[in-house]
Amino acid sequence: MRLLTNTVGVIAITVLIFGVAEFAMGQASPDTTALLKEAGVTTSEVQSNAHQKGLAGEKAAPSARYDLPFGASGNKLVLSVRNTSGQLQQSVTVSVQESPQWVTFTSDQVTVPKISDGATGKVQFSFDVAEDAPIGEQGLVTLQASAPTGMVWEKSFSLQVAPPDQFELLPNYPNPFNPTTTIQYRLPVQMDVQVSVYNILGRKVATLADGLQEAGQQELRWDASNMASGLYFYRVIAEGSDGKQIIKNHKMMLIK
Repeated sequence: MRLLTNTVGVIAITVLIFGVAEFAMGQASPDTTALLKEAGVTTSEVQSNAHQKGLAGEKAAPSARYDLPFGASGNKLVLSVRNTSGQLQQSVTVSVQESPQWVTFTSDQVTVPKISDGATGKVQFSFDVAEDAPIGEQGLVTLQASAPTGMVWEKSFSLQVAPPDQFELLPNYPNPFNPTTTIQYRLPVQMDVQVSVYNILGRKVATLADGLQEAGQQELRWDASNMASGLYFYRVIAEGSDGKQIIKNHKMMLIK
């Protein structure tokens, strides 16, 4: 994997998703694979060209797509902003103009002070991916770099959430509960799912789901208003297209 640099106009912005590696624009393209592995990074790095426009210009078209791990938090978006204007830029402000609803940035604006001609400023954003983010749906992120001169440059790219690596049954909440509780589980692929609730005697008292469900996080709510206080457990049976079943159980306490 190589970092490709391509300066367009006055400001060049290089995007490195999940990166913590340091690099300098304008130098020979380094191989960042080893640095990313050392940082525990498994996603790919893609560079797209900067797009220069006036304040009333059109947005940059997405030129790259990044696959994000399901429900990932504390992700890093590292930007290098290079000044090739031939003069000192007193400051360059990089801001997030657009992002999917299922992405939350810790801060959506960072200012780089005094970038000399030929120098590179580094910007870092942190963001989380919501656990209910739609699997496989692309969301547009648009970044904007602006200088005091009134010039604006934009870069857009797409984010896409990958499905969970494996099936996972999460603890219901609240637990103990009265009278409702929420059950959550994660599917790596589309699966045929049955979710049933049993009492302490092993008698089925409720069926919460029975049918095909899409990959991603699923959420069910059980209302036990008509049930007596006591110990219950719920069973999730998930079957893939290969016919293999995954069976998970979890206990919960109803207290009235």
